[in-house]
Amino acid sequence: MADQDTAILSDRAVGMSPRLGPVSVADWSASKVVSEVVGKLKDKSRRCVGRAPGRLDIMGGCAGFSGSVVLNMATAAHVCVGVQRRDDGMVRIETVRGKDSDGSSPIELSVKALFDVEGRPIESDAGVALLENNDTTVARCVLGVFVELLRMPISSGPGGGVSIVVGSTMDNRRGLGRSAATVAATAVSVARAMDLPLDLPRAVGLCRRVESAWLNLPVAGGDAVCCLVGEPHMLMQSCLLPFDLGAPVPLPDDLVIIGLDCGVVHPDVVKKFVRVRTAAMMGRTLIDRIIRHENYEGQGGCDRLSQVSISDYVERFRDRIPTKLAGQVFYDRFGETGDELTRIEPGFTYKVRSRCEHQIYENARGRQFIEELDRAIRLGSGDILAAAGELMYSSHWSYGQRCGLGSIETDLLVNLIRGQGLGADIFGAKASGMGCGGVVTVLMRSTDCAWSAIDHVVDTYRSQTGRTAGIIKGSSPGALVFGAHTI
Repeated sequence: MADQDTAILSDRAVGMSPRLGPVSVADWSASKVVSEVVGKLKDKSRRCVGRAPGRLDIMGGCAGFSGSVVLNMATAAHVCVGVQRRDDGMVRIETVRGKDSDGSSPIELSVKALFDVEGRPIESDAGVALLENNDTTVARCVLGVFVELLRMPISSGPGGGVSIVVGSTMDNRRGLGRSAATVAATAVSVARAMDLPLDLPRAVGLCRRVESAWLNLPVAGGDAVCCLVGEPHMLMQSCLLPFDLGAPVPLPDDLVIIGLDCGVVHPDVVKKFVRVRTAAMMGRTLIDRIIRHENYEGQGGCDRLSQVSISDYVERFRDRIPTKLAGQVFYDRFGETGDELTRIEPGFTYKVRSRCEHQIYENARGRQFIEELDRAIRLGSGDILAAAGELMYSSHWSYGQRCGLGSIETDLLVNLIRGQGLGADIFGAKASGMGCGGVVTVLMRSTDCAWSAIDHVVDTYRSQTGRTAGIIKGSSPGALVFGAHTI
């Protein structure tokens, strides 16, 4: 994270206060998942337990890496992490059994193994190699957080070791930001147990490093922001380039955002997402070269696609960006795109124009969505909510058609939802997260009519596909808002 981003984030974090809504520390600490996590830790010393919610992607999605505004909402489903210091020089990582378990056995590593011969914390590739047969997403998240904390100047060392136990009310479905939630909950809990002052800028930077370096996910960081500072029943808005944490948008009690899990995820979703990101960055490079070549009105180039307005794109750039471009042809002329999380595949042909186009239009849609939603809430207008919902439908179409990140299942769910009409108090829906299946987010009123319509959609989807679309509802605070607590 750049220094200027950290400064902006620090300014926005000042005065942030917990607004826990219906979630209380006492109620949460008595929950089953917390009992299971705490039960794996010894009762001889302090046990620090934290939690982080998943997230629903409302708008922005894969355009976050291009500087688009990203809109998320924290879910009620969450990851719980318990941490306890130990004196034997070992790091123990364990998951509680149940639907959230990844089936892995407990992992024990020597703290000494986490440092190289020169006494520096090891890099991610060496850390992953230590996991051997227990190389799971949870293990990578937890070990990555611990090692990256050791790398920070706030850390004075690991002491005698630590035990870390992970539990969850989320299952392994993609599209809910579970890895981001695991990283966020682990970071806050380990920092509390080790008495490290983990503030918001450091927490966001750490989460971004772990997801990119340890999990090889080409994420922008919007998920991490929501998992860290999301607040119940509020729409979280952030921008990653440069970092700007917008004010949360509180939803009225009768307006909700839910998720419908289609039950399917394309096995190559990460590869497809990476290629979309690469193609978009190729488009940014071409636009940057055009601007610099023409010296248009003194512009200094194009650092991110969110700088490009729709009118400029249509009038100046669209017809000059190839619809398709071979990776080798691009690389021979321009080299890499400058994006540290992607690399050009010489033998792959990228759909540059459409991928680039989605980023530009999605940024405009996201900002317009915020304006429409804010106006609808102030005026209590269903017509304006319908306009906001149309932006979600447009985003869904673009995700599938311009980015190729759609799926038959999410298209079916969105079409069924749209078919219920505004008379059912349902305003909009779109694919969430990386796409290629996963979760559809829905904007609706919390009325009997709307919930009945959702039940009808779920029943129809089951009859046509043989799959049950799980309903994801409720909201809860982020890891830093809730805090880590001693039990």
